[in-house]
Formats: sequence, C-alpha cells, structure tokens
Amino acid sequence: MALNPSIIKASPTKQYFDGPEAYTYLQSKMAFGNRIPNTTAHQNCVNYIFATLTGYGLNMSQQSFKGSSGEGAGLPFTNIVGVLKANYSASKRIILAAHYDTRPFSDHDLDKRTIVPDYAHPVPGANDGASGVAVLIELAKVMQNYNRTRDIYFLFLDGEDYGTSEGSMLYGSRYYAAQMTQAEVDSTDYFILLDMVGDKELTIHREGNSDSGLQDKIFTKAKALNITQFINTTLYGMIDDHVPFKDRGIKVVDLIDFDYPNTTANYWHTPSDTLDKVSSASLGAVGKVMEGFLYDDIVSHPGTGGDNNTTKPPPVIPPEKPKPFIPGFEMLALVPAIIILLVIRYRRTR
Repeated sequence: MALNPSIIKASPTKQYFDGPEAYTYLQSKMAFGNRIPNTTAHQNCVNYIFATLTGYGLNMSQQSFKGSSGEGAGLPFTNIVGVLKANYSASKRIILAAHYDTRPFSDHDLDKRTIVPDYAHPVPGANDGASGVAVLIELAKVMQNYNRTRDIYFLFLDGEDYGTSEGSMLYGSRYYAAQMTQAEVDSTDYFILLDMVGDKELTIHREGNSDSGLQDKIFTKAKALNITQFINTTLYGMIDDHVPFKDRGIKVVDLIDFDYPNTTANYWHTPSDTLDKVSSASLGAVGKVMEGFLYDDIVSHPGTGGDNNTTKPPPVIPPEKPKPFIPGFEMLALVPAIIILLVIRYRRTR
C-alpha cells in the first residue's frame, strides 16, 4: 500500500518510548495477582492484554491449546497475538515476544539455592512474567509513530514457567513454533524475546543461544544511545522461549537479565519477585534500545538516504499551476457586438 501521510516521520534523534508509562502496564498486570494458567487472574490478564492492544489498533487473535506432555498435559493455555501491519506492502514480518504467565510455585531461595517446590508461595512475577509484557505493550503503541516496512507480530506466550522440568515449560513457544507453516517461517526475519528486563539493577549480556549478527546490531544501538545496562559480553546460554523458534531455523535473540538482582542475591523463582524490585528506568532502557534498533531496521526514512524499504511510495506530484488566459476562436463571436457598441458611442458624442 502507499505511504500513510498521517504517520509521523520521526527524527532519529527523538524517541517516544516512555519507561514510566510501561511501568503502569506492569502495575496493571500485577494487580491481577499470580497469573498461573487456568486461573481467574490468568484469564483477567489475557483480557487486559487483548483489550489494551485492541485499543491501540492492533489486529488481535488468541491461540488456545492444551498441553500435550509433562506436568501441563491437558491443561488449557492461551497465546495472544497482536499484529501491527506495515505502512507499505510487506512480505516479511518480525516477531517480538514475552511470556505473561507466572510460576505456580517457588523453587529457589534468596541465596540462589534450589529448594523443594513450594506451591504455598507461588512466584508473583513482577520481573519474570510482567516486565517483558510491559515493554511490548508500550512498543506496540510507540511503533505506530513510524513508517514501518514490515509487519510486527507482538506475541504473548503462555506456559513458559509452568513446571519443574524442560518438558513441562515453554508450552506456548513450543506450540506456536510447531504450528508455523514453512511459508510463515520463511517470511519471519527474526524473533526477539524480552524476559526479565525490569530489574532495578539491570545488566543485559549477550546470550549464548542467540544470533550473533542480530545481537551485534542491538548492542551497537545500546552503545550509541549510551544505555550502559547492555553489556557486550556473553554470560549465559538460556533454555527460553526463543529456542523453539531457533529450532525452526529463525534468527533469534533473548534479551534477559538472569542475575536478578545481582550475582550474590536472588529474587528469581522466589516470592520476592515483587513490584518493588523493578523500575521504570530499566523498562525505559530496554524499550529505548528496542525502539532505536527497530527504527534502524524496519522503518523507512524517505529523503534521508536511509530508506530501507523496497516498495517505495509514489512520488508526490505538485498541483498544476494555473494556465495563462489566451483568447481563442470562441472570442471571435463577440467582435460584431463590440463594433456596434463603438459606433453607437461615436454617434452620441457628435
């Protein structure tokens, strides 16, 4: 389709991502309580994400399924998909993802030790389950300010944190990736996962199972924006929601701060993963890097030498200038009348 002139042509020096606004989305999610699959709080969260992004004009759908194995076998899960269409005809898409569910039990303590699963104290999931979602919702709003050359799929995954083993986790990502047709895989440029990105002491390192070239672009953008929470060294290799997409041959990146809050203490998979442990500044840092990266990668910049769109909008045609008046043959019919008037006027003056 042609360029939509109502879309703002944003300057690369201006960014729209608002960390405090993203924090309000996180607060709203936390207000539902523990978002454990197949609970009222979980369904309320589904309704909230769906309604919020519908209000922002995204094309929304749900992917409902039941776990096929492990501790979640037979349990209903729901992936949520919001599509922000490109402003141009687009044959390619990107996927930005986060999981929204929370763990039904805690299984670590504050000293990073593994404990017996404690179902009496489930994980609240302020960072692990709400932070990535908050950034995605704000990005979905922000990216409407730009002329996008590819469709953006915002994917909210369920069942990432459900069980005690790998076979009892990643339910949503495994199902979504398995359901993709080969044509959908081929049309997906890349998949970026945001997980545990709200830590007040945020440090995001390169991740070992992520595409190195794609990470180069993201971490280079972080450096250019002087966002110091991104550390350009590899620290961990994670089994996370990006792996099923990598297994389908899609380029993936997992942006995650696994040292929550740092290398000596631990809130991960504990009852201490609460609202006071996350910050709008951290959400803003991740959001601004993502906005800057996407601006460089999928936004068309007409007239700046940086137009990365292959289907250019039609040229602007200036309005026609008014043509000068030139008498034609139609004026000859008036000549006799003019002569008669001149004769009458001459006789009256004598």
